[in-house]
Parts: sequence; structure tokens; C-alpha cells
Amino acid sequence: MHVSGVDLNLLPLLDALLGERHVTRAAEAVGLSQPAASRALGRLRLLFGDPLLVRSGRGFALTPRAEALRDPVRRALGLVEGAIVAPSRFDPASARRTVRVVSDDYSEILLLPGLLDRLTRKAPSIDVWVHPPHGSSTQPLMDGEADFMIMPIREGERLAPGVRADPLYSDRFVCMVKRGHPVAEKPTFERFLAARHAFIAPRARRGGPVDDALAARGKERRIALTVPTFLVMPFLVASSDLVLTLGERIARLYSGFLPVVLFEPPLTLPGFTIGLFWHEKDANDPALAWLRGQLMQVARGLRPGRRARRPSRR
Repeated sequence: MHVSGVDLNLLPLLDALLGERHVTRAAEAVGLSQPAASRALGRLRLLFGDPLLVRSGRGFALTPRAEALRDPVRRALGLVEGAIVAPSRFDPASARRTVRVVSDDYSEILLLPGLLDRLTRKAPSIDVWVHPPHGSSTQPLMDGEADFMIMPIREGERLAPGVRADPLYSDRFVCMVKRGHPVAEKPTFERFLAARHAFIAPRARRGGPVDDALAARGKERRIALTVPTFLVMPFLVASSDLVLTLGERIARLYSGFLPVVLFEPPLTLPGFTIGLFWHEKDANDPALAWLRGQLMQVARGLRPGRRARRPSRR
């Protein structure tokens, strides 16, 4: 006998019969009429090949087969009720969980300190494993390989079915050079264009807002150095003549301890928004819903950047 051939609707009545040892009382317990309960008992007897309840001097008695069924049937119904009926409960203080996040180091630097502080205080047994992105696809969410992805929200881009994106924070571009760099003293468009540039290329490909803006004016800059991450580049800029254009939030962070200065790009560049991507299949997971809320609060607590030095238009 395979479970697919069993009418599981009979289990609540079986549980009541094994507990009450009386057809009428069992019928009342599960909301059936006495004739319907008697017919269902007949089906149970056929299913198990056993009478289950037999008449005795005091009413009904359970057969040995029925006695053996009592605990397994009660446990099975308890598991089903816990999964379907009982609401999910989540206690951050006692929860043990590993959360998988895909993010580049830009958002890691900005968000992880605040997130770890919250986890240390509120959920010390939740671990976070961060993996680098491979392209811009949200396939890891659909494949169940990631719980969250943190990456740019691109205007007009259609998300894959089931994928949701909540804006985390917005940023704009500024330029970074070492202290005393002549471009910072007089950041004209001509000096900017003639300089040697640094470029952060996570996917080892050229192109982005700066190059698009230059191409619109029929211009092209020289990129003397590319690296795939944000971590090392400000250190290289601080010890070279390179000009780096990057998000203001992380630029402000590095300018607090490196000998660099920031200035406004001498050309118009669009800003960008970083979003928290997740899949709707996890919408009712209380642990992941709580983590989403924590990340949103960390992002709201990020300090806005100060205005960089304006370039000369002469």
C-alpha cells in the first residue's frame, strides 16, 4: 500500500476513534454525523485489514493493531497541524540560521558593519555568508543558491518571475585623486579628459556612466588601470596620479583616512540606486523577512554624503 492511495482525510477521525474509543463521540469531535463516522470506520477497517474497535463489556475496546497506531497517528497529525495551522514563530535571539547574500564589496563595506552590529545584539546565532556576484543575473535567487542579492536597480529593467527588489540606498558619483593633484586644483573638463584614469571593473569589461557621458560628447578617456574590486583602488589612487570616479558614499569613507581629495566630476553623470533583491517564495519565511527589515534599517541609517568641491567651468 502506497501513501498516495490513502485518503488522508480519514486520519483525524482515526485519531478521534483511538482516543474516544466510541464512534458517536469521535464523530462529534471531528464534526461528522454518526452514520458518516460509521462509514469512515468501515473504510479504515478495510485500509488496515483490522477491526480496530471491537465491542466489549464496557462499550468498545481497541485491538492490538489499533493500540499500535495511537502514537504514530497522533504524531503525524501534530506535524501536519504545526506546519499548516500553527503560525510560524521566529525569535531572533535564539534562531540559528545561515543567510546567503550575493554582493559586491561596495555594498559590503557600507552595509555589513551595521548589519553585524544588529546581529551581534539581536541574533547572535545567525551567520551571514557573502558571495561575489557573477554578472547581473538573479538566477541564484531562483535556484535557491542565495537568499538575497544586493546590486544596482536598473531603470526599466524587467525582473525575472518571482523576483522582487526593494531600494536600499541611492548614491552619486564623485572624483578622487591624491592630495596635490593638479586636476583637483582646477578640475576642468579638459584636464579631466587628459588625465590617466582608474576604473573599477567587476566584470573585467569597459563601460559605464563616465564612458557613456564622454561618448555622447565624442570623447574617450585613457584608462590606465582597472581592478575588479573597490577595496584596493583608493589606496592605489592615493599613491599615483590616477583619477578615479566612484560612488560618493564609499569615497567619503576612504577620504577619512587616506591622503586623497574629492571633487565634482566636470561632466553630468546620473546617480544610481542599490536594491535588495529577493524571491517571493521566501516572502513568508519569518527569518528572511526579519533580515530584510534589518538590512533596510541599516541602509536608512547611512549618512548622506557632503557635496564635493565644484569644478571650474573655465
